[in-house]
Amino acid sequence: ITNLVTQNEIAMSQGRTQKELEDVLYSSLEEYNRMTKMVSDMLFLAQADNNQLIPDRVRFDLRAEVLKVFEFFEAWAEERNITLRFNGMPCLVEGDPQMFRRAINNLLSNALRYTPEGQAITVAIKEQENVFDLVIENPGKPIPEEH
Repeated sequence: ITNLVTQNEIAMSQGRTQKELEDVLYSSLEEYNRMTKMVSDMLFLAQADNNQLIPDRVRFDLRAEVLKVFEFFEAWAEERNITLRFNGMPCLVEGDPQMFRRAINNLLSNALRYTPEGQAITVAIKEQENVFDLVIENPGKPIPEEH
């Protein structure tokens, strides 16, 4: 917060071009979004630690939710020259789509972080006897079984 205040005070106190002011605003907006996510994550963890999370139970399309998360990470993947692949048919499941997105977001974020540039991450939905498995594969270091 101190950095944001200082950055904005400097921008306002010195003569800046329109472009320089826009750059400061975009930088501030990115920081606000990062802080919002951090606070939201802290609240989520506090609620989980105190058994206060009450998940929604609704029917949703697993494929559609994965594709929403893909959209969120497209720019980061392109920046690192990483290909995101998805294999899966639409499939209705019952659960909390927001919690599902949070979990997929975390797994895909880790996959992107540990996948070497120029490689690919594949997300697949596999069905076996009315049970859907979501598989995320990347050439990075695997998550140990105990986790």
